[in-house]
This record gives sequence, structure tokens and C-alpha cells, in this order.
Amino acid sequence: MKHMSSNLDVATGVVAGVVGTAAYTVTSAVLTPGGGRPVSGSATAHQPRSGTDIAVHWGYGAIQGIVAVALGRLLPRPAATIAHLAIAVGPWWLKQLVGSHSLPAHPGSDLVKHGVYVVVTAMSIKQFGHRGDSR
Repeated sequence: MKHMSSNLDVATGVVAGVVGTAAYTVTSAVLTPGGGRPVSGSATAHQPRSGTDIAVHWGYGAIQGIVAVALGRLLPRPAATIAHLAIAVGPWWLKQLVGSHSLPAHPGSDLVKHGVYVVVTAMSIKQFGHRGDSR
């Protein structure tokens, strides 16, 4: 097992996470009625509405990129990808369960958006030349 060994690991994770967040955002806009705009004035799930929401959305994605690099160092690639999906979507679903006592209205769509994020983030990490422990 290798440890996060350098600032390059963190930088790679942040950049890959931002690229993955961009893919998530585009996917969300495509899957949301109205091209990502609120329907009838109400906010749609995961759609940033304020400067704080936007910062949290992109910050969470960047941090999850660092998590992806760490998981790539700890686990073989398929397991790291599955674990990253669970870590990326788990807190969002937990927030929904606690806040509204139910899963998101469209869990399949939610899994697709997070799946796109995880795959694009993993591909970006590989593209940037960081292969974790190359398992």
C-alpha cells in the first residue's frame, strides 16, 4: 500500500475532481427537465442556487477527487471505483434520508450523475499520469 506521497497527489485529485464535477454538472443539466433550470420556481436536486451552493458543489467535487487518488493507492482499480461511487453518493443520500426521510426522488438518475462523476474523475487521474499503485 502506498501513501499519499506528494503535493502532486493532492493537485491531481483536485484537478480530476473538478473535471469530474464539470461532467456531473453537464449530465445533471441534460437529465433535468428544463435543461437544469428549476421547474415551476422550485430548486431541483443538486442544482446550485447561490454562490455558497456553487462553492460547495465544486469544492465537494474537488475533495472527492483527492479521495479517488487515495482509494486508488489503497485498493485495486475496480474496488477503488466502486468504493468511490459509494463515498460520493452516500453522503448525498444520507442527507436526503435525514432531511426528508426518503431517498432522492430519482435515485436512478442520481446514480447515473454520480457514476459519470466517478468514471470521468478516474479517467482524468489516469490521463494526468497518476496511477496510484497501478493495480
